Amino acid sequence: MKQLTILGIVLLSFQAMAQKKESCCSEDAAMACKLTSAEFKERKATIIENLKKEIVETVELKNGMKYAFKDSDETIAMLADFIKTERQCCDFFNFGLSVSAQKKYVYLELTGPKGVKDFIKSELSL
Repeated sequence: MKQLTILGIVLLSFQAMAQKKESCCSEDAAMACKLTSAEFKERKATIIENLKKEIVETVELKNGMKYAFKDSDETIAMLADFIKTERQCCDFFNFGLSVSAQKKYVYLELTGPKGVKDFIKSELSL
């Protein structure tokens, strides 16, 4: 009897974990920024606006966007800061940061579930 109770608890735990993973990581997971409107407006007016000024090329990907920036230590630091903060408020994003060997460009890839391109264009205006 004791073993059945423990087995039941374990099975319920696995089921809850599977549901949690499914809801946060599925293709249809809701995309919404966790910042308040005031916080988001400030972020959009500062960090995101500064990034937009530095973009030299935009490429539309199947599941997101790719941006090229001129290579500099300042740009790399700005992009790293963007990723560090953005992943906390928009946890559905996948981030890719790469630096060309020729030190010409730094690339940022923002990808995610279905609909992420529309979110990037409308909410981030990137």
